[in-house]
Amino acid sequence: MGLRGFMKGSKMKDNMACRVGMAISSVIIAGLGVGMMRKACFGIDPLQSFTTALYGAMHGVIAYGTLFAVATAVLLLTVFTLNKKYIGLVTFLNMFGCGYVTQFFLDVINRLCSTAPLWARIILMLAGVALVALSVSLATVADIGVCAYDAIPLILTERGVGKFVVVRVAMDFTFAGTAAIICLLSGQRVLDLVNVGTIVLCFCMGPVIALMNRTVSQPLLDHFARRQKA
Repeated sequence: MGLRGFMKGSKMKDNMACRVGMAISSVIIAGLGVGMMRKACFGIDPLQSFTTALYGAMHGVIAYGTLFAVATAVLLLTVFTLNKKYIGLVTFLNMFGCGYVTQFFLDVINRLCSTAPLWARIILMLAGVALVALSVSLATVADIGVCAYDAIPLILTERGVGKFVVVRVAMDFTFAGTAAIICLLSGQRVLDLVNVGTIVLCFCMGPVIALMNRTVSQPLLDHFARRQKA
């Protein structure tokens, strides 16, 4: 079942406490995953590569979490204008929480391990990719909104721009490419933000999220539904 199928298939009135818990967990898990990928220096997800490149170009004039919220607010305005049905709790949790959570976990990881050998960086990257996919899966199955970045390709697909996979990949590469340009213009290391991890996320997120939906997130929601009925 695809992303929209999960969104349409769940009932908003059932298991709301579980859905809210899954939504909050998705933001925490996403922050941990991106923090691990930033430490690995093999690239991060396209949106955060873009915002991180901006943050570096601005030399930390404002907190990363604040910058992420501002960038997400611009995307949210686009979503609100085109189709506000995708706006919900997850949208605002991601907007106001993800940047700060990411920075928190990155600071913790840096304190625990100032430098990491190649093998540890590879493990951090793979674990980060898995956690980011899990976070999207939890938020999707929770079905109480979509983060603004994820909503835009859904809306464009609905409007007949193209197939969801094609639109999503095109959007990911647009943000990743813009991040690379910002890095080049501001003297930052491009490969720290746009690298193999970014490519993996661009091409592999869909199948991994679908797997997480079937094996983790939907069974978790079903488990709490059975407990509620017992």
